[in-house]
Amino acid sequence: MKTPRISMKLFRILGISVLMIIAAHSLLYQHLTRKNIVNQIFLRGTELGHPLQQKVHFTLELGSARESLYGLSYQCNQIKESTPDLLEIAVFDRNGNIVAHDDPGKVGMRISYFPIQFINKPIFRESQNSLDTYLPVIQKQAEPFFIKISFSKRFLTNQTYQALIASIFFSITTIILFLILIYFLTNSLLGVRITKILGAFEILSRGNLDVRLTALPKNQSKAHSHSCRGRDELDFLMESFDKMADRLESINEKRKKQEQQLNYLATHDPLTGLSNRRLLEHTLRKAVLHAKRGRKSSFVLMDLDNFKFVNDTLGHSVGDKVLMNLTEILKNQLRGTDLLARLGGDEFALILDNTEDVEEAKVVTARMCQAVEDYRFTYGSHSFQLGLSIGIVMIDGTVDPGMVLSQADSAMYSAKKQGRNRVVVYSATDDILNQLSEIGEWAIRIKDALADNHFRLYFQPIVRLNDSKISHYEALLRLVDRKGEIVPPGKFIPAAEQFGLMPQLDRWVVKHTIQTLIEYPEVRIYANISSYSLADTSFISFIEENMLQYGIGPGRLGFEITETAVVQDLNLAKMWIERLKNFGCKFALDDFGTGFNSFLYLQHLPVDQLKLDGLFITNLAGDNAQRPLVQAMHQLARALGIEIVAECVENSEIVDILKGIGVHYGQGFHLGRPAAIISGHQGSSRTQYKM
Repeated sequence: MKTPRISMKLFRILGISVLMIIAAHSLLYQHLTRKNIVNQIFLRGTELGHPLQQKVHFTLELGSARESLYGLSYQCNQIKESTPDLLEIAVFDRNGNIVAHDDPGKVGMRISYFPIQFINKPIFRESQNSLDTYLPVIQKQAEPFFIKISFSKRFLTNQTYQALIASIFFSITTIILFLILIYFLTNSLLGVRITKILGAFEILSRGNLDVRLTALPKNQSKAHSHSCRGRDELDFLMESFDKMADRLESINEKRKKQEQQLNYLATHDPLTGLSNRRLLEHTLRKAVLHAKRGRKSSFVLMDLDNFKFVNDTLGHSVGDKVLMNLTEILKNQLRGTDLLARLGGDEFALILDNTEDVEEAKVVTARMCQAVEDYRFTYGSHSFQLGLSIGIVMIDGTVDPGMVLSQADSAMYSAKKQGRNRVVVYSATDDILNQLSEIGEWAIRIKDALADNHFRLYFQPIVRLNDSKISHYEALLRLVDRKGEIVPPGKFIPAAEQFGLMPQLDRWVVKHTIQTLIEYPEVRIYANISSYSLADTSFISFIEENMLQYGIGPGRLGFEITETAVVQDLNLAKMWIERLKNFGCKFALDDFGTGFNSFLYLQHLPVDQLKLDGLFITNLAGDNAQRPLVQAMHQLARALGIEIVAECVENSEIVDILKGIGVHYGQGFHLGRPAAIISGHQGSSRTQYKM
């Protein structure tokens, strides 16, 4: 096990501290040892001089002369010979004269040093080369004598050095054992846990949040968790690490759930739970790659017919419920390997995996169309029917995903143009480029005609059926080509819609209709407004300003809006009608009955007239099934206070039937053809075409 750096650092700090303690201890021990040895030498000198002290005392007590003390030199010599490191032993008087010495030759000489003249107790003196002990011998009325015992200082030095060495050896040995003990205790008490903590942090840094340092269960009681008995700071640190790891794991789990939710929201529609455009495009790219390897698929683009009307009339909340119901209907028709996605609004897409030919896709989509058509969406007292316009394109790996989307979109809009609620398969043999080129040429011709004023107004009368008198006129638009021939609207209107030129045509129509009203003050004219102009609020202001400028009286100018335009934005159409009715304008709802929900939105629009689509009128005489429908629409309009205008009245028999039903007005070739002049008036060159 590798020793933690903190343990080594602690060990070094302890080592340096201990070395300093050893040095201080050794110096102190040396001082104390030296002092102790000096005391021992003093006591030894006192002990060695004690026999001499007694003998001198005895001799003086007997009253003997000082010469009798000379014999003590022999005893001094014996003491010196028997005592190592003893330098000198002598007896001298208070004047320092030696009376006995271990060297008899020195008797009678003066002692080398005697610092104290009168002492009455033993004293100890350390000189440069010796350690001297002085013992006094004092007798009443007698001359005092002194005994000097001198030891060599080398003895003190040797003893002190030996004591120092012993002290250092003992201290070092003790410290080494102590440090070894500290080392193992540090490793056992700190090192193991520190290493464990460091290892846990290393594992944690690599993203493994399962690491734990303690065996305590996560649901332990707080009292047990925070008990301090027998635990230290590292235990609390390890426990805190576990709590941190638990917290990080909890945060990580929440983060993963949030990531999953974000990934789901990024790839799925929040309303229906279907895949969104992002996931669809990703899957489409993979399908194209698989197709290049031989596994073909089909791409289906679907648009819900007339769904905008549901949103506008019943609100978006009902529209959302319709979309969720529709989602379940569509999902029930699919296999588990198919991908259904919502692209937005009422547009859906489908990838049919592993379909070898288009017939398989046609079977599935036809079944979906039928399921949607058979289902009746109900809300409260309202019940309505929807349809699907579907475009299919095979994914064979020959085109990129973007082109697949474009081809499917083209096929879907072809389905809408062909009458909605049907399936159209994209065909590569379609002359798309030529169609685009032709539309582009018509757009240029429209712009030139606007600039050169090559449009004309034609007028077709709307006749009261009960007295055959003209009620008003509908203005119809025509284009005069370079050869002077009249071009029907079916040629140039699609190009105007494709290139956003309809608002300009609508302005031209309104402007020249107002000029016609000025020219013929006794007539009333209805002009057609396209759905492309409804979103242009400045167009309403344009109409109002022209009516005020030219003094057009109330009721003389009316407008026709198709049912298709109303369905696209019911609220906007309602705003248009209400605002212009304030100026006295009349409104007619054109092509009524062609949509699935004509009756449902009729009550929301304050129109003055309903123009029944020619589909219900043309065969009225020969098809008995049409008459009840016309009667029902007439009764509905009558209940709502709305007048009925029948389009495509082509013969007198139809006139009689309509009069029998109670229809108010009629329009058609039998009653009056479109003309460049208003009936009974000459010189009018203003013409217009129905949009």
